[in-house]
Parts: sequence; structure tokens; C-alpha cells
Amino acid sequence: MIYLLDKDTGKAHLAGRKNVPPRYVETSNVMDESSGGLWDVIKENKIINVKNVQEDDLFNYALKH
Repeated sequence: MIYLLDKDTGKAHLAGRKNVPPRYVETSNVMDESSGGLWDVIKENKIINVKNVQEDDLFNYALKH
């Protein structure tokens, strides 16, 4: 997944994805700072690789809410 940060709105928009469950896309297309671990990654300005988004504690926030 690739998220792009809109600095004007402070929201991250899903810009690209591969092998991401449709349910995740539906709930995580646009995310704000209260939306789980994505913001930790944005603040650190790092790239991470997640083997299975459905099982990863950092990113399964959207699947639980």
C-alpha cells in the first residue's frame, strides 16, 4: 500500500495497493491521525514492509473498526 499525505487536510490517502483485502480498502481509503499505526510510520518518514496486513498489529486497526 502507498499512502500520500495531504498536508492541507492532515489526512493520508490510499494511492496504491497490491494484494490488499477489499475490506481494508473500504475502511482505510482516507485516514486521519487517530487511525492506528499508519501515523507512526508517517511521522518517522520510513518505508516498512508488512507481510500480512490482516495479521499485523500495526495495520489491522482498520479491520477491527
